[in-house]
Amino acid sequence: MIRIHESPDESQSECSTYNEPQSKVDKNDVYDRYHFDLERNKSLPIHDYKDEIVASIKKNPVTILEGDIGCGKTTQVPQYIIDDAYSRREYCKIVCTQPRKIAAISLANRICVERKWPRGTLVAYQIGLNSNVSEDTRLLYCTTGVLLQQLVHEKSLKRYTHIILDEVHERDQETDFLLFVIRRLLTTNSKHVKIVLMSATINATEKFRPNYNDCHISEEMYKIAFRLIAVFNNIEKRLAELNKTTLSPNKASILIFLPGIYEIIRMNEVIRQYNDICRIKLHIIRLHSLVSPNEQLNVFHRSPPGYRKVILSTNIAESSVTVPDVKYVIDFCLTKLLRTNSGTNFTSLQLQWASRVNCRQRAGRAGRVMNGRVYRLVERSFYEEMDEFGIPEMVRCPLENVTLKAKILEMGPPSDILRLTMTPPNLEDICNTILTLKELGALYKTVDGSYSVQDGDITYIGRVMANFPLNIHLTRLIILGYVFGVLDDAIIMAAGLSVRSVFILENISQRNNIDAYIEKMIWANGSGSDLFAILRAYKTWTHIREQSGLKDETMEKYWAERFFVNLRSIKEMHLLVQTIYDHLEHCNLNQETSAHSLRWMEHERSIVLKIIIAGAFYPNYFTRTNLNDFVREHGIYQVLCGNDPCNTVYFTNFDNRYIGQLYTRSFKELFKSAHIYPEDIEVRFQPGSQRVFITFNNEANFGSEDIVERLMVPGRVRPEIFKAIRMRMSRMTFNLNVMTQNEAMNYAVKHGYGSIENGVWQPSKQSVATNGSYVLPTILQKNLTGLITHIENCSKFFFLPKGEFECLREIDRVLNKPKERNLHSFDNIEKIYNGMIVSAPLNGRYYRAKVLRKSYNEGNERQFKLFFIDNGCMADIHFNSLREIPEKYKLMPPRVFECRLAMIQPSTVKSSTWQWSKSAKQLMENCTKKNDKVHIEVYSVVYDYMPSLQASAEIDVDHPPPTELCNKVIKLHGPYSPLETTICSVTNAGCLKSVRIEGNSVNAVLIDTDPQDVHERLIVAADIAENVSNNVIIARDTTLMPNIHGFAALVTMIFCPTMQIQRNTTHTKYVNILAGLGHDEYTFKPLYDEHDLILNLDAEFDTEDIQLINHLRYSMDAILYTEPGDQHPNRPNGDNVFESVNVFGDRSIFPMHSVLRLEHDKPKLIHDLLLHCEELHNLRQLDSVRNISTTCRLCNQHLNSASELRMHLLSQLHCDREEEIHFKPARR
Repeated sequence: MIRIHESPDESQSECSTYNEPQSKVDKNDVYDRYHFDLERNKSLPIHDYKDEIVASIKKNPVTILEGDIGCGKTTQVPQYIIDDAYSRREYCKIVCTQPRKIAAISLANRICVERKWPRGTLVAYQIGLNSNVSEDTRLLYCTTGVLLQQLVHEKSLKRYTHIILDEVHERDQETDFLLFVIRRLLTTNSKHVKIVLMSATINATEKFRPNYNDCHISEEMYKIAFRLIAVFNNIEKRLAELNKTTLSPNKASILIFLPGIYEIIRMNEVIRQYNDICRIKLHIIRLHSLVSPNEQLNVFHRSPPGYRKVILSTNIAESSVTVPDVKYVIDFCLTKLLRTNSGTNFTSLQLQWASRVNCRQRAGRAGRVMNGRVYRLVERSFYEEMDEFGIPEMVRCPLENVTLKAKILEMGPPSDILRLTMTPPNLEDICNTILTLKELGALYKTVDGSYSVQDGDITYIGRVMANFPLNIHLTRLIILGYVFGVLDDAIIMAAGLSVRSVFILENISQRNNIDAYIEKMIWANGSGSDLFAILRAYKTWTHIREQSGLKDETMEKYWAERFFVNLRSIKEMHLLVQTIYDHLEHCNLNQETSAHSLRWMEHERSIVLKIIIAGAFYPNYFTRTNLNDFVREHGIYQVLCGNDPCNTVYFTNFDNRYIGQLYTRSFKELFKSAHIYPEDIEVRFQPGSQRVFITFNNEANFGSEDIVERLMVPGRVRPEIFKAIRMRMSRMTFNLNVMTQNEAMNYAVKHGYGSIENGVWQPSKQSVATNGSYVLPTILQKNLTGLITHIENCSKFFFLPKGEFECLREIDRVLNKPKERNLHSFDNIEKIYNGMIVSAPLNGRYYRAKVLRKSYNEGNERQFKLFFIDNGCMADIHFNSLREIPEKYKLMPPRVFECRLAMIQPSTVKSSTWQWSKSAKQLMENCTKKNDKVHIEVYSVVYDYMPSLQASAEIDVDHPPPTELCNKVIKLHGPYSPLETTICSVTNAGCLKSVRIEGNSVNAVLIDTDPQDVHERLIVAADIAENVSNNVIIARDTTLMPNIHGFAALVTMIFCPTMQIQRNTTHTKYVNILAGLGHDEYTFKPLYDEHDLILNLDAEFDTEDIQLINHLRYSMDAILYTEPGDQHPNRPNGDNVFESVNVFGDRSIFPMHSVLRLEHDKPKLIHDLLLHCEELHNLRQLDSVRNISTTCRLCNQHLNSASELRMHLLSQLHCDREEEIHFKPARR
């Protein structure tokens, strides 16, 4: 060991003898092609130890070098070695590892500049995918993971002559395992390689104490940090005055160490807040892992003249990276460490006190080129009690990848290998990791045919996972993509999840900006998947580049900023995609391109991709929180007072005594930041309630060229609902300036908007907007006859009741009189305004129409977008064709009302975006053409204007109150939607915890898109974390699975290791499944209880379905099966897959499920149920207000009224049960 300090007298050398290897001459003429200047920087403390270091490295197989921070060990020691090799003309190949990417790049470039060598020649870097290595490279700076992957694959150190491990004190998982691998290989087949371990502090005792709890940053500490900045500035000013000198324009920098991004943002806010008073010229730079490498390099640039650079950094600047002009360091002495619960596989970032070693590393960032100071914001006595060393990653981070690498080494069970590392992990953590790998198919359950908890033979999947630079779940995604014929898309998704976010996420401090969320929803294109958004963004970017749409860097940058794409990440992702293809070639995983290979249709591909996502991230499954279907549906419409929940949200905390109708325009303006425009909004108030209802019109501006208008979302809920809820989740404040109650009433009465009757405000009847209300059936009208006037799709068509025929004929006669057509044209286009009712031509006759907006035709002539209120269609009509309409017919409500088919939705198999196909619309049009009159049964009325609501409808306020009169501020709560829902975990580990979807996900706004459908909806998360308190699960990178009944159970049975299926008491149907790793054959205890999951079967499965699932599992096994000793599977061809390979037995990754036989329903039971259903359908004819008390035996649901019964009989769950017993209700 060599210790380097400021004084040479303090150095120590402990050298063990070892036979020096024979010199090997460098046959390449690399030394002749480059200039070698052997003079090194003598001002660095390490220079005095140069000869001793070189001699020790030559003499010993392992040299430990401990040097103070800034002594020059990282840059100089590799140069000493290469200079010594040059002087003796010996071959030399050095690799120097760095814990961080930015350090590897900056060090390689710095040495090239110092030695005047071209970059990427003698000195190069490699950080995962990015490398500038050439055949002349003799010194390589790389990350720890790059070297570890090389050594595990080659099982030898002979590629290099010298291996230098820098910053070994950090004790990350890869460094610890790399030390073990090097130690084993050094004593076996690589004895002549020289190893150098370097650090500012090396822990020789390996003793640790527990961390202190209750660590946090108070607001006062942020203020103290800013005061220190002000003090530094004042001291330098005072010194300049005393010395009678002028301040240098290049002021010394300040480096502030904070534990994470949230604390950095808060510190930034505090500095800006208080600096408005102090007026100090500060140039603030943020440095953390989410910042791109290009932005990280800004810390090395000088600040603008006269400004002081303040760097807010996490521990990324703690070591290796040296910012030359830092004079002051402010250290909060905190850090965030990733901890993993091996039992649940949940990870969490926990705030903890940093070790004293870390604090000394941070202090070393100051005073590199000038005298420096460090200020630790803790008491000295507390600092002296802090742990000397941090907790190594090996005992707190996931062990899957390191365990698989241990299996590849073939040196014994993973528990024995990992026990030899510097800080061995707990045996329980190793065993849980083994169980996780068995669950994912990376390890077999047995070792040489015998079951072992602590070991298992590695499968082909496991070998691929060990060789891929990816998370094991992402590698499984790629493998399943290969199996199911969607390899290319699976690679893109996996690469996108491996890099920093492909999308630019909104800054936490920018609460009024939801554009990033909207753009990501657009990229998802109605799929409800973060992975689909990544896939679409990457394909779009590559397509535009191939078509030369992004001709230069400026255009590409503009495109990325416009669509919120992280250009740096998507380029890094592109490199990773290419690397993955290279790894697949090595693993013999190439997508079949023959004529017999799979060819999915586009709508089929979307389903298949979601299937493999569910398989890759098993068991990260979540389902929608279930409620009784009637209770849930009744609650939804009760909250909204009959408004349609699919296009209505509401605010609370508004007192109607302020006369809300005066502020309808202000309510509409609240949504402008979400690109929801006032003309698309209606505002309604409920007397006696503090709720304000915001309805987004069905005639919204879908023709706009603005990209935000092309937002697609799952189901039939309008996109504006998602935007509105996102506004609330973004912590936007909704403040409304109003007048006092007395002033509001006086103002409204003065302008004729209403009157005071018995002390209660009553809107003027003339101001009630009746033209937006529909003639709807009453709650007692169950059957109607009439015409379907217009069909948009199966979820939107317009119905004209038979009783309105005569009224419509009267309107038609008046509007189509020749006199009316000629006399009532508009002489001025300005007289026409949005919302106005006019007469307009359609198919040769005039009808009533509502003006939606102005537009232009191809000849740039002014026209208007109209909605024909008695027909339901929209059209663009020229200004000259519009006519005024008699006042009587302006106020008459529309004679048609909008309908949709109840309990019918687009097939997810046919449409991945939940949109109706053209063929479905054509089928419905054909059915209505055959019968002039259509008979319909009313399921429910969801957009009814009750009498109380009619009086509170939106008032057309021509003169809203002036701003200066509105002195009172009301803070609104919301907007809310009764369709907002929650999810729960299906595993035992998470079923009792709350679940929150990460705010950056497209599913962060979780809406029940089909409120009438009570079947299970599955959401799959690519990653799961916990909060600090371990009581909330955070689901990341989520995907909403197709709304196919039974889909959750189906994918579980396809991809789970094993499962048990349970029948009902009569053994006539399957009711639920228990999936997991199985149980111990002797004790019958679960092998991995935390990951076991139970799912109820809400769709009918029979033995044939289970057999089909077994066939699919058999096929997957056949494709991935390897014989003992084989490196690659011998894949069968064609239809012989079921006969040619025996995948049953201990080496089966997807063993067959056992099938329990089902018994036929007894005839008497079926007969009783049929009679019961007939009785229920008879009861539905009773008066809705009459109380009844009955229980549906099919669904085991109690019902209290005829209206409840009516809704229940039309629920999807009950209809499925009726279909199972083949019940057909009589037509009435």
